[in-house]
Amino acid sequence: GVDKHLGKVINSVYVCDLSNPLYRTFTWKLTMERKSVKPDGKPIIADILFHIQIIRVDDQYKVLNFIINR
Repeated sequence: GVDKHLGKVINSVYVCDLSNPLYRTFTWKLTMERKSVKPDGKPIIADILFHIQIIRVDDQYKVLNFIINR
């Protein structure tokens, strides 16, 4: 899964949402932590942006897409 490559989420901050006529995009900044490949290395910490796009179909909200920017 995603956690193997990016690590685990140690913090999340809601950034914003953007609307257009067809869907809405919600954005969070996630701080990820994973183990170093070095035996005695410090954990690797990185920030990423996580976007999820939601569309409304027949009065129900559905996930259209999600995007991870590293």
